[in-house]
Amino acid sequence: MTDVLNPTHVHQEDHGHEEHHGPTGILKWMTTTDHKVIGMSYTITAVMMLVIGGLFAEIIRAQLTSPNSGLVSLAQYNELFTMHGSVMIYLFAGPFAFGALANFLVPIQIGAPDMAFPRLTHCRTGCTSPDASLCCRASLLLVELQTSDGWDTHRSLTQ
Repeated sequence: MTDVLNPTHVHQEDHGHEEHHGPTGILKWMTTTDHKVIGMSYTITAVMMLVIGGLFAEIIRAQLTSPNSGLVSLAQYNELFTMHGSVMIYLFAGPFAFGALANFLVPIQIGAPDMAFPRLTHCRTGCTSPDASLCCRASLLLVELQTSDGWDTHRSLTQ
């Protein structure tokens, strides 16, 4: 019994380094199936979209500091207002609520070791940033999309 509690010989070989199982660094971040890491990926993307939407809001506020401010034109103001609403609703609130919080917290709350289809969920994380870039570029650069119609892209009845 004493040999079990106080072993006299230990068969551990120390090679001077730790064992690494699987990829490390950025490759681990990109190929993970851990729900917490996927939730953090969504959080980072959502915070970047929050900053972009906040910059749009600050430009809008700067325009409203004086009645005749010439920072942006009326059409550009309407476009900024539309893009601010679109970015904050579709590119921040949605990914943060349904991506970050759901992927991070729900498996912990229900006691699951992992979530269903983690690779598919992580693939969607990688699509969020290019989607946001494409949405912003298309709405601000293409005249046909009429970003001045409002964040829901319905024309007003007064026009």
